[in-house]
Amino acid sequence: MRSLATSSPLAIVTVATVLLLIMAHEVLAAISSDRFVLAKRWLFVGFTVFAVVLTVIIALRFYYLRTT
Repeated sequence: MRSLATSSPLAIVTVATVLLLIMAHEVLAAISSDRFVLAKRWLFVGFTVFAVVLTVIIALRFYYLRTT
């Protein structure tokens, strides 16, 4: 806790992360009901695209590190 009090960037990142986790929890709780079928579909598509892009970026990073 002392590091949060003495380091403003660390405190900002910590609080922002907690707020993002709370918002993500609320969004997922709302989407889990049957009222948001379209939102569920778009969330699935968005997560799939994000996962594929992240996988490609990680693979390219390892390839770059291997070639240097």
